[in-house]
Amino acid sequence: MKSAAVLLRSIMQTSMILILVLAPQALLGQHTSGSVNGTVVDIQGRVIVGAAVTLTNQDTNVISRVTTGGNGGFVLLNIAPGPYIATITKQGFSTVETPVFNLTVDQALTLNQTLPIGIATETVQVSAETMSTLLQKSTSELGTTIQAKEIQQLPLNGRNFTSLLILSPGVTPVSTAQGSGISTTDAGVSAIPGTAYYKVSFFGQQNRETLYMMDGIVNTDLRGAIYGFLPIIDAMSEFKVQSHIDSAEYGIVTGGIVNMLSKSGTNRFHGSAWEFIRNNAFDARNSFSDFCSTGRCAPGTPNTTPAKPGHYTQNQFGASLGGPIIKDRVFFEGAYEGWRYSKPTLTTTLVPTAEEMSGDFSNAATSFYQHKFYNPYSTSCVGGKCTVQQFQCDANGNPLSAPNNQQAPGTPCLKIPASMLNATMLTYLKTYYSTPNSPGTIASGYNFVENRPQIDNNNSYQARLDFHLSDKTFGFGRISQMWVYDSQPVAGTISSNISNYHAYNFGGGLTHLFTQNLLVDVRGGAMLKPYVFNSTVSSIGADGATAAGFQNVSQYGGMYINLGAPYNNRNAGSSGDSQRGNPVVNGGGSVSWIHGGHTLKGGLDYIYQNRLQRNLSQQFTFSDAVTSNINQSNTGNSLASALLAAPATFTASTPKNAEVFFNLQLWAGYIQDSWKVKPNLTLNFGVRYEYIPQIGMLNNRLANSLDLPNQTYTISASTVAACTTTFVNPCIPGGIESVPYNDHIKFAHDQQQAGPAIGDNIGPRFGFAYSWGDKTVINGGAGIFYDTITARSQWVQNNIEGPTWPWTTGISNQQTNFQQGGFWPGSPQNPLTLITNLEGNFPNPVVAQSPWLTSGSYTSQPNYKDQRSVEWNLQVQQQLAPTTTFSLGYAASKSTRLNYTGFANAAQHASNPATTTTAQVDQLKYIPWMAPNWHYSIDTGYANYNALLVNLQKRFSNSLNSIVSYTWSKSLDNSSGWFEAENGTGGGSVVQDFFDPRNAYGVSSYDIKHYFSWSTVYSFPFGKGQKWLQTGFASYVLGGWKANYLFQKRSGQPFNLNVGGDPAFISGNNGSVANYSRPNVVGNPLQGSCGSTPVGQRGTKGYCVINPSAFAVPVGSYGNMGKMPFRVSGYNNLDFSLVKETSLYEDVRLELRAESFNTYNVVIPGNPGTTIGTSSAGLATSQGNSPRQLQFGAKIIF
Repeated sequence: MKSAAVLLRSIMQTSMILILVLAPQALLGQHTSGSVNGTVVDIQGRVIVGAAVTLTNQDTNVISRVTTGGNGGFVLLNIAPGPYIATITKQGFSTVETPVFNLTVDQALTLNQTLPIGIATETVQVSAETMSTLLQKSTSELGTTIQAKEIQQLPLNGRNFTSLLILSPGVTPVSTAQGSGISTTDAGVSAIPGTAYYKVSFFGQQNRETLYMMDGIVNTDLRGAIYGFLPIIDAMSEFKVQSHIDSAEYGIVTGGIVNMLSKSGTNRFHGSAWEFIRNNAFDARNSFSDFCSTGRCAPGTPNTTPAKPGHYTQNQFGASLGGPIIKDRVFFEGAYEGWRYSKPTLTTTLVPTAEEMSGDFSNAATSFYQHKFYNPYSTSCVGGKCTVQQFQCDANGNPLSAPNNQQAPGTPCLKIPASMLNATMLTYLKTYYSTPNSPGTIASGYNFVENRPQIDNNNSYQARLDFHLSDKTFGFGRISQMWVYDSQPVAGTISSNISNYHAYNFGGGLTHLFTQNLLVDVRGGAMLKPYVFNSTVSSIGADGATAAGFQNVSQYGGMYINLGAPYNNRNAGSSGDSQRGNPVVNGGGSVSWIHGGHTLKGGLDYIYQNRLQRNLSQQFTFSDAVTSNINQSNTGNSLASALLAAPATFTASTPKNAEVFFNLQLWAGYIQDSWKVKPNLTLNFGVRYEYIPQIGMLNNRLANSLDLPNQTYTISASTVAACTTTFVNPCIPGGIESVPYNDHIKFAHDQQQAGPAIGDNIGPRFGFAYSWGDKTVINGGAGIFYDTITARSQWVQNNIEGPTWPWTTGISNQQTNFQQGGFWPGSPQNPLTLITNLEGNFPNPVVAQSPWLTSGSYTSQPNYKDQRSVEWNLQVQQQLAPTTTFSLGYAASKSTRLNYTGFANAAQHASNPATTTTAQVDQLKYIPWMAPNWHYSIDTGYANYNALLVNLQKRFSNSLNSIVSYTWSKSLDNSSGWFEAENGTGGGSVVQDFFDPRNAYGVSSYDIKHYFSWSTVYSFPFGKGQKWLQTGFASYVLGGWKANYLFQKRSGQPFNLNVGGDPAFISGNNGSVANYSRPNVVGNPLQGSCGSTPVGQRGTKGYCVINPSAFAVPVGSYGNMGKMPFRVSGYNNLDFSLVKETSLYEDVRLELRAESFNTYNVVIPGNPGTTIGTSSAGLATSQGNSPRQLQFGAKIIF
């Protein structure tokens, strides 16, 4: 393997030299142009040498020419997609001319033709019946081309093209990856809030395994593997969904490539202007959330009264213009689109009540969270065992006095004495939290409905220039950009989340033909998305914290706190600005050489990405654990912990110390041969090599590593000095000699440890296409693919920010008030630390005493590898009519080296808490003296996928275009994504036992067993150009009508269940792990009820999906429930549009549109509560799809 890698690196270097000699610049080789090939024979089947083949673009009059070679074959490469006519001439034969056909994105079209004997001036028209342009006669890749007609006419919610990705078999819409919803977060999806967006799975691969290309330029925000610039619909020509690609030209991801083509100018001026409007008057109400609340209905209206959708407005508008600058030579195309959106979020949450603020949690009518909570000051530890008492009340239910925070024996109760309430925290909570505005809904788990609107505005621009200098030299340049402002209320607080981001995608390409058999293609560009946000900004800023009594908050831009669930766990307070950047620069080129029946291609791709992150913030979290019964499940209350001013963690960041700044690179080389063995048989061979260099740090920050199995913490520096009065980052308090267990700390002599080089990504490819007659094609292929760059910046950053000590970001994610040395917090041996003893008392940044007690961080094993997938497919395509094809296929893959994450420093097996001490548990850990709750990633995950694929297409028709797709598949894995954060609903317990990966193997979190989609664009047969009523008044009234729809029906998404606390008793000392275990199954989950609501029915508290009483919390063990055994309700949806097109003047047309999304207003319950032991377990309390929405639009086209 090593020698092969060395050989491929040598080939890659040689290819680069050749490209640099032949091309003026190194740009990207993967592109959107197509090719046309074929064999020309006489009526006896003998090949014709020297026949002239001419291809003429009907929009631009650009002509491509080639002559057939010694085998009668021809190949035309790098042909821009569009409408074409092909002519073939040869002395002694009649000229053959095809009807107009459409060459699509990256299509390898085969046109085998027969020349009859005659004279060249005689022209024979080829029948469309024999052309078979829909059949895939030269490649074996899987995918579907979505043409301008579908893009322009199908109803798209938010005019977002991703709704069309699902028309391809093998592509499913369910995503469990981070960044799967429309948001303005880092690597978030840029789109109108509340509209449709799909972060799809390609053929069982994880949701991040998608690469978006636009005109051959990477348009992917690789941080989250989503598009960077949202294409303007009227500026798109078409796009192709590609996977299982047999060409070595493509790589980078294991899933699929979305190959988009922007619209080019033509020899005719053309354009459009449009406006689409939506508001609450057009939409159906959400039957789960649209109820009366304060400020929404008249005072005194019961909150069980249905309410109309909250007021909102949404407008999308824009224009496009294109045409010639120099006819037949230079063309332009430009577009603008904007949107304006305002809608109340109506987010529900649980905020502190006045009674709770006074310390009284006893009344279930005013305090939803009825967990028992305990007085941590009463903790007593004897002989390695600790006990803690509940708060005490007298016989009348009044809390007993608490001198020195200790109470005399009484009756256990849910009341905190007023003397124990921290005045500073109490003032802070009252300042930044809103008061309940929906008190009657406490039984449903919330008491506040956020009525402030979210505001989201955008302006997008695009300009493209195409030039055709000669038949041998042509190219293009394009720039696209969008500017988005978003403001969202932080529900339940007085604050808002403000975001500003700006996405650029720009680049160009150049193709030069040296001869008809030798050409070079170069192109490249960049995707930039600078982003500034503030997670919580209030009108009073940090002044409220200062007025409450906190000190020096301005040095961190303010402060905010987080409570634990079910309370509002959003940021309450005010913070400083944060900056993000994930720019991607890409380039490369290719050389193609046609020799006989071989089309050889070699090339090089290069991608540069960097990650910039700057934060200014200060955060304190409060958990149930501090006031729990020694971490017992279903005990403790985070609000009670906050009233006692006892936080669980604290962290702070300043741009100077917290900056993350590094780069990543990818070099890839490939060699490919498309061999036309016979006119009806093509074999494709290739190999691709992708080399990932070690990351480059762009600042002086440390890049350390943590090797848990080998008990080694490696610091990338040669040495680190002791901290002094004059702070220097990094430093060690007291020097390395003072650090406990320093014999397990090593120095790497200035060799960075994060993001090592990966050099074993060798990907062979093979494919075949065999034509069995004129109307049947059998094709198949296999290949090895790698995920070389998506999410790499995130896991590298985890390695930088996880084992960051002795560097500090300000205050590096410190635990406080946790069990240490077997002593529970609050005991005399481990006294509580109050927030008022932390905040404001650090004039300098703080470095922890050691790396061992860092809490909840993420990191990965040293020498972590990227994921690999072996993929294969076989399919049969049948032409049923000139514009209709049917295909039946099979696709499969086996993926390895997936990210597998869990609590690797927890005990390696469960223990009985009744007979095992925490010290004994510590001895079952990799590093007994270290915090147990590290999220540790290794590259041993694996997955398998198998699918049956069915597809029926009717395309290129004037009146009817339709795509029908069906996928029957199964995806199995022990990790459905990254960092155990992408394992779906209830996914925190997928890896319940890190040391038993087989226990985590099961249905993927995004698995969809059955998926059916059907799209249609239909023009009624009346009016000009149609079958009936072609002229007259009836033609004007009844002509120009179109009906279009997009329908999908699928199986429900899997979900998992978990229990709170630490039932397997694997935490030990130095912190705790929780919510990792599945429950025990003790009954039939699909029978019974959720309280009074039977399974499968909806009650006042929600829709009962499963019976929570069929489960129990394990004790001293992991749960016996399997992975992802349940599914939510199946999904079906119809989006429909009715369009009337009217001629206004010559080529000027008016298009009026009425569109509906979720047309028949089906209500699908959302995901249920997944934590057994909580009141929401088994209940779906929200709608899982959007209620029916109506949209009206008008467009002028010329």
